[in-house]
Amino acid sequence: MQLLVIDFVVLGVFVMVMLYIALSAKKTTTSVEEYFFAGKDLTWPVVGISIIAANISSEHFVGMAAEGYKIGLAVASYEWTAAIVMVIVALFILPKFLRAGIHTLPEFLEYRYNKYTRLIMACFVLITYAFVLISSVIYAGSVLITGVFGYAPIYFVWIIGILAAFLVSYGGMAFVVKSNTIFGWALVAGGVITTILGFIHIGGFDNFVKESHGKLHSLLPASDPSLPWTTVFLGGLWILHFNYWGFNQFILQNPLSSKSLSEGQKGIMFAATIKLLTPFFIVIPGIIAYAMADGGLEKADDAYPFLMNILVPNGFRGIQLCVLLGAVLSTLHSQIQAASLIFTFDIYKRYIRPEAKDQTLVSIGRVFSLLVVVVACLWAPIIAGYKDGIYEYIQLFWGMIAPGIVTVFILGIIIQKSPPISANLVLILNPILYVLSMYFYPNMPFLDKSGIVFLILVVITIIYTLINPLNEPPLIPEKNNIKFERNLLVFIWGIFIFIITMSLYIAFL
Repeated sequence: MQLLVIDFVVLGVFVMVMLYIALSAKKTTTSVEEYFFAGKDLTWPVVGISIIAANISSEHFVGMAAEGYKIGLAVASYEWTAAIVMVIVALFILPKFLRAGIHTLPEFLEYRYNKYTRLIMACFVLITYAFVLISSVIYAGSVLITGVFGYAPIYFVWIIGILAAFLVSYGGMAFVVKSNTIFGWALVAGGVITTILGFIHIGGFDNFVKESHGKLHSLLPASDPSLPWTTVFLGGLWILHFNYWGFNQFILQNPLSSKSLSEGQKGIMFAATIKLLTPFFIVIPGIIAYAMADGGLEKADDAYPFLMNILVPNGFRGIQLCVLLGAVLSTLHSQIQAASLIFTFDIYKRYIRPEAKDQTLVSIGRVFSLLVVVVACLWAPIIAGYKDGIYEYIQLFWGMIAPGIVTVFILGIIIQKSPPISANLVLILNPILYVLSMYFYPNMPFLDKSGIVFLILVVITIIYTLINPLNEPPLIPEKNNIKFERNLLVFIWGIFIFIITMSLYIAFL
């Protein structure tokens, strides 16, 4: 791909703008509430687009487009079913967290169970962030940019990582939200433009349908080894969704920073609405790449870079690069900030220095932001050797912890007398059971493995609770006076999302 002087100018302006936003945000980040929660003053449009920016990143443009290249539109189930789970989170789970006034999700587990439950989850989450989430986003971003510049990915791994760590450590959550708002709209617009250019290049929508080689089906047969319809509706996909959208710090940190419950709920609904549209500018390009390359790409992960190389004209590649780099940085910013928050409150303040003041906690958060990125950059090249692609890599490792996390949160809320030892046992057993399922059933879809492990953990929790229940339900604090009031607009919005989701499945059967 040939870059012109104007492309480098655009990239330079992009970096300067990000530096300016971070440095200006630093002036107001001396307190914990400002640094980690942007003053808890976010409105619903900001919450919603920031969630999308935190979610959609290079592993989508690389990994999900690759899945579109391999199996087609059926991979859109990850997005469409996520929207339904987000509705449930907004209506029933978010009020619980906001009422408790928690800083982190592991903190809620200490209130519900004990300090060991909090510690186990915090450690699991930090390991996952460093070795799976942050590292995979950095690696996928380097793959995208390598397709443009042609240098070895390892150079861009460190450039992306250091830039993201510097910006977050300086600007905190205020910077994350401001930059995510810009990136969120930019990546949606950039993705839509790429899809439109793809349709034009391939000769229009009708010709695209002819050249799609049967990849435009929303559901695959039950016998399909990749993503059968049974897994979509009955399998572990829902477990991963509840873990990601309901009990994941870097996603929930946006609505937890909202100015009210209503603003947080509407923000999640807004993000869920956009999720229904994301397959059309991420998965569809993967199918277009398959048609244009006639299935001849050496690696499916090269689908989106291949498309960029052909479709984006000279003089506009700097803009497209800024959009993709923004998608990478927006997710990295949110993940780094969330990892920093969890370490600061669930490890440092809880066990190392409980009396630490705001200034110290903010300083620790800044230092850990840099440290976790260094670890992720060192690990990122290892991901390149995973044979099934980056998207499968991420989902595989979620299976190690997601069923256990969902079990302890959901059953902890529903079964109020389940004891702490059952939760601790479930969290520890999850990776063991998942590894065993990989050994004994290597050909079973990983989502089905997650579903089976979840059911086993649920049974263990119920049996242990029946044998040794708590005498009294734990008292979860109510630091904020939030009631489970049903916002009519939020409720109607949720019904609308459900109807549209089902309509999309039917339309592409």
